[in-house]
Amino acid sequence: MSGARLPASLAAVPQADQFEIVAAMLVEALAGDAELHRLDPGGGRAQLADFRFEGASGADLGRLEVTTTTRKKRSSFNREVGRRSWLFHSLSWSWTVQARDSARIGELHAKIEPLLAQLERDGRTGGWIPDQPGLEPADPGALPPALARLGVLAVSAAHRHVPGGTAWVSVHPHMSSGAFSRNAAACEAQAEVNKSDNQAKLKGAGVTRSELFVWLDAGPGQAALSTLAKPPFDSALAEVPVLDLPACITAVWVAVGLDDWPRPAPVIFRCDGHSWQSLNPPVLDYDQDRVDAMLARLR
Repeated sequence: MSGARLPASLAAVPQADQFEIVAAMLVEALAGDAELHRLDPGGGRAQLADFRFEGASGADLGRLEVTTTTRKKRSSFNREVGRRSWLFHSLSWSWTVQARDSARIGELHAKIEPLLAQLERDGRTGGWIPDQPGLEPADPGALPPALARLGVLAVSAAHRHVPGGTAWVSVHPHMSSGAFSRNAAACEAQAEVNKSDNQAKLKGAGVTRSELFVWLDAGPGQAALSTLAKPPFDSALAEVPVLDLPACITAVWVAVGLDDWPRPAPVIFRCDGHSWQSLNPPVLDYDQDRVDAMLARLR
């Protein structure tokens, strides 16, 4: 969600909470028959779901748990990036950096500032570097070898700061792509359904809705879901295996995105254990007052 222009109060929320809150907003917008309220305060011994569904009369209708399929390498990469400050006073521009998920983050952090400063002095701030795939180091527009040796694949100057301002460098892992099965999204969602902690959070007597929302990380599952949302591949959705849901889970939402606002999920599907449904992604064009009111019950 780092590239999205979020409402100010939502942008101030930690990123992990943003995933949960936006998922709740999406479910509310699509279901329309209940409000969601924060249930898990964090830090307790009991395993609680993230949200509860509340009916118009205040009745407790069920639970919603939100999860993501972050891959091991990406999780480690993001953890190492998050341990460091990426604010640099010598840079005039803020930069976006795409690196291999195997890059040594400590070395990248120690050496990247003067290399980006050199790109600024060279005037290479007009787009992505390299500006096209397959360039050799000596080719015009190629990535400097010193950056490539750090595991960097591409960089782009994102914003020029006023004199005296502090620049930031946003570092993201590149996830390799390739051939994928159209069933990949279902397989990744089923793995989340099968996790004992997700099931434990959604067990509860007397509730009618126990739903799991799965954000798919970059990879085969995300590619498969995005493909199934477009013609002519959408006609193959009926052939994708439905999820095998335990009694404690009544439905699963599967989405990709958090790329933009007010349409944070360009692709979203739902499975009730009997069939898959491709949903029209909602536009959350709420004014700031409404966002603030929603945050009061979703944070």
